[in-house]
Amino acid sequence: MLSRVLADLHDSHGAVALPGFYEGVEELPDDVAQQWRELGFDAEAFLGDVGLSVPAGEKGRSALEMIWSRPTCDVNGIIGGYTGEGAKTVLPAIASAKVSFRLVGKQNPERIAQTFRAFVKQRLPADVKAEFRSLGGSPASRCRCAARC
Repeated sequence: MLSRVLADLHDSHGAVALPGFYEGVEELPDDVAQQWRELGFDAEAFLGDVGLSVPAGEKGRSALEMIWSRPTCDVNGIIGGYTGEGAKTVLPAIASAKVSFRLVGKQNPERIAQTFRAFVKQRLPADVKAEFRSLGGSPASRCRCAARC
């Protein structure tokens, strides 16, 4: 059940599927995008260093956009069931996942947290419960340098 809920967090194009998740996310300004293209960043080499050939994120976005300017929803860890050596056919009574969000622009962290909780609860059978523990959150920060970078 947990793996299904986690899989639903992203659509088939790599976008975060939470309703309203992209509210407050601005497109990268053209002049900044041009500056990034002029950096000579080798996305293929960068991805190859971590064993990838295709970036894991929103389709149609460059690797630098994904890393520097786009919001994310990341599953950082999952645990449940029998985790010892050998095989067991066990249905876990408890499973957990650690999920984090990188917010950008004017995204509202409290609204994202509320939407995430509702999203998870909507996908659970009636006899399954979810508990949430927040480890913190804050709005995105943004600064401008003198050279408009």
